[in-house]
Amino acid sequence: MPRRATPLNPEDGPLARFALKLRQLRAATPPGRSRRVEDVPASYGSPSRAAIYRALAGTQLPTEKTLEAMVRAWAPEPGTVMDYWIKRRRETEKALAERDLPGEAHASPPERAGAPIRPHRHAAEDRTRVYSGELLVLQLERSSLAQWLKEPVSRGTEKYYEAFRSVLDELPEDGGADRSPGAIRHRLVRQVGIGSPSTLYAVVQRRSFTGAIDEGDCKERLARAHVVTRLAAQAKLWFYRPFRLAWLEGLSRIDAPQGRLAARTLLHALISWVKAESQLACYSEYAPPLIAAQDLSQIVDGQLDFDDAMEFLGRVAERVATSALAIDALVEAAHGDLMSIAFDRPDAVRRSIDQLREPIQEILRSIGNLSSEDEALIPSAQREALRRLAASW
Repeated sequence: MPRRATPLNPEDGPLARFALKLRQLRAATPPGRSRRVEDVPASYGSPSRAAIYRALAGTQLPTEKTLEAMVRAWAPEPGTVMDYWIKRRRETEKALAERDLPGEAHASPPERAGAPIRPHRHAAEDRTRVYSGELLVLQLERSSLAQWLKEPVSRGTEKYYEAFRSVLDELPEDGGADRSPGAIRHRLVRQVGIGSPSTLYAVVQRRSFTGAIDEGDCKERLARAHVVTRLAAQAKLWFYRPFRLAWLEGLSRIDAPQGRLAARTLLHALISWVKAESQLACYSEYAPPLIAAQDLSQIVDGQLDFDDAMEFLGRVAERVATSALAIDALVEAAHGDLMSIAFDRPDAVRRSIDQLREPIQEILRSIGNLSSEDEALIPSAQREALRRLAASW
């Protein structure tokens, strides 16, 4: 069953515009040549079919090798236009790298999971400035799963993660294929080319995975789960990692990232990941990357525990995977839901008020150090309101 193309809007950004151009290229395939994605890998250097689909969907910038295969397959005269396409790709890559991260702190889909995150273009001029966002990032990076992600990963383990994603990408989207853990394990063993399934168990068990998960029902379920279910949880972490790094990079450059903004930008990173990795995201009943739930639980300061955060983000992932809405609309909907359960509550409001105490006291100390002439420049109503609020504590 052919895949249905996701509608794209050129206003969505450089990646969407490049994908639209690729779709035009494919639509103009000369008579006598196949425009089927399935026929490209067999004839032109064996690029990943999944990578071609992601390029056409506007969720991933293709590598030059993948782009060359697409041009050779579909362009009327590939040799005369190859330089043009390579140039357009590099221009798109540059545009993605130059998009501002501060303010919204949005993660743009990386070219491939594990690719280095380019520093923001203002990094050099901001190097001497200390941002309060950096303190939040340091806190998030001290979590158990963040530490687990920093452990060295062998190329063999990474190969299993990539093979697992490839197996899922090659399954038909009509749901006809057996997606049970046992069936996926057999496909995975064949794809990786190992003689014994026990090697898969060794890969999944060799790292202190379940020990890094917060206590709760989710941890207990994973401890008892099928080896493929545990592999899926690890693969989701691995391929979500670049999106999280981009999110943290943007978050670190915000002067005062309040919980609402941090939560909103986290949702943007997660939703972008689901859009880019739809097959992987849907596996295991839309279970989100574990570290996204751990990050969210910290951001909302315990208003959601780890299991609650997993359940909430799972609902977000399911909505994204089954909706044709644009990313920004999905973020708005998810953020509104989160506000009602984690922020717009009496205890959350009281905590937000308490967090104002130190900044207000600091402002009043600064006012007290001003001369009478300079103090008069600050409206008296504002000074009095600050003093009344400070006195209430």
